[in-house]
Amino acid sequence: MSFGKLRKILQEQANENVWSSLVECFENWSECDERKQALCYAHDVVQDWPIELRVWKSLDENLVAWDLIGKIVLETLDSAALKKLQGFSHIKALEITDGSELRDLSLLGCLNHLTALHIRGSDKLEHVDHLENFKQLAHLAFPDSSSLKNIRGLVGLDSLHFLDIRCDSLEATTDLAQLTNLETLILDYCLLFDDFHWLKNLTQVTTLEFRECGTLRNNSPDNLYTLEGIEKLINLENLAISYMNEVESIDLLAKLTKLKSLDISCCFHLANIEVLRKLSLSSLRIRGFSGDLEVISGLSQLEKLSLSQCSGLENMDYFLPLVNLRQLSMADCENLKSLGNIEKFANLNTLTAFQCYSLEYVEFKTMSELIEIELSGCVNLSEVDLQGLDQLRVLNLWNCEKLASLKGLSKMENLTQLDLSGCESLESIDLESLVNLKSLDISYCKSLQNIENLKKISREMGFEIVVL
Repeated sequence: MSFGKLRKILQEQANENVWSSLVECFENWSECDERKQALCYAHDVVQDWPIELRVWKSLDENLVAWDLIGKIVLETLDSAALKKLQGFSHIKALEITDGSELRDLSLLGCLNHLTALHIRGSDKLEHVDHLENFKQLAHLAFPDSSSLKNIRGLVGLDSLHFLDIRCDSLEATTDLAQLTNLETLILDYCLLFDDFHWLKNLTQVTTLEFRECGTLRNNSPDNLYTLEGIEKLINLENLAISYMNEVESIDLLAKLTKLKSLDISCCFHLANIEVLRKLSLSSLRIRGFSGDLEVISGLSQLEKLSLSQCSGLENMDYFLPLVNLRQLSMADCENLKSLGNIEKFANLNTLTAFQCYSLEYVEFKTMSELIEIELSGCVNLSEVDLQGLDQLRVLNLWNCEKLASLKGLSKMENLTQLDLSGCESLESIDLESLVNLKSLDISYCKSLQNIENLKKISREMGFEIVVL
């Protein structure tokens, strides 16, 4: 295969034959490096095609052919746009970024080879009929479908493994219960739940997310419930439950022996989380919990921990046994006063403490794995000691209004990104040893001196600087 043939193909008007020729062209291109160059060339040409025919691209050698012809993005779906797609039998994935005028899916009848369909802004979509011929459909997402009343059209789609829908208006969970091949189910604003018994047939589900489901069903404070029925999901690995005020107990999670990732956000009637001791979690996110967090100390396999609006968090003591922790995030924890002993987390590579207003001083000792730190919005933080962070690459300290001292900054030779915007009390910084710096933001640093010298250094060292 040659560049000459490729150029000839791409000089033709964009149509099904051109796409088929592109597939054949790249499938028969044997020389790897030359093939990549050809792909870049094809990418530039395809970029000028009409928006209806524009595609997502990838340099992955095994997927390049299908990426060139198989994935389409439409800004809107109307008869004119769809007419241009008729006959393009290789279309495998379709994304519609504005489905606001879409009331049903009848216009998609010609695209029966779809394996993935994602429609945004589909707030007028009431039902999902006309999909009976979509036997290969595996991924379906209507995240904005606030008017969706029934999903009977999905029953019988045996290939459907991923479903993401908003269901304020959904009339029954009966049809959901029949989608027995689902592996991922994401539901927003489903107001039908009294319990989770309807899940009992979905034994293949490995990922389950509920956001604001069951709330306001009858506006009664007595409508609190457990997660009864969820224990039937014997293959569940990832569970996220957020803004479900009716949930008062998660004890039944003890029966989910494969559960590895758990997100419990803003379930304000949840009294305790002692059941976590019985789980082997690698990832945990808790938001809006005011109870005791001591149970976290027993999660020795935990690699990722995120805590937000947890008023019971005051220091790092609970976390010391978490020797495998790699990512730690704390946000809006108003009583967090200290990051003392943070150096004990030898494997930590990402640390975030966002808007933790009680933090005043942070010291980092030798932490060879830590590459990213964010302490933004900690308005009372006055001093940060960075000595010992030889591998640090990203440092974000924006809106730390009282920050006056950054010890050890001059030794951060691997630092590529530094954001100090809004640090009103900071008077000086030493950048001359930061040989790998690519981006610096010092906007709204009212007390910072020698800004013109910093601009000069940025020109000499070739990094971007933002000054306001």
